[in-house]
Amino acid sequence: MLRKIMQRNLIGYLLLAVSFFLFGGVFTSKVNAAYYAQKDDTTKIEGPRIFVSPHWVNQVIHNKTAVKDYRIIEASYGNDKNFRKGHIPGATHLNTNAVESEANQWNLLSAQQIKKVLSKTWCN
Repeated sequence: MLRKIMQRNLIGYLLLAVSFFLFGGVFTSKVNAAYYAQKDDTTKIEGPRIFVSPHWVNQVIHNKTAVKDYRIIEASYGNDKNFRKGHIPGATHLNTNAVESEANQWNLLSAQQIKKVLSKTWCN
């Protein structure tokens, strides 16, 4: 049961990381991290929480929310050289090649395939 919950949470956090990647690499430096962490300009919606604000992530990291079991995955192309320069504390790097298909013009793999990648990488 716990493993199933962790796998579901990993997919959610991958989406979070991919959103950071798609919207300009929010946490590419300590200066940017501090700036974005203080802002919370997201709109509350009903249903599953897929996209979260940098402010919310910062609150989670600093134990200011009820969320205790989480994983943050920074998804970007290539190795983790740039990731190591300035990243979200506690985050791990995921090369987007692992969740994209060259045969499909670098679009994301299916949710089931992404789940397999994440399970192999972080749930062993």
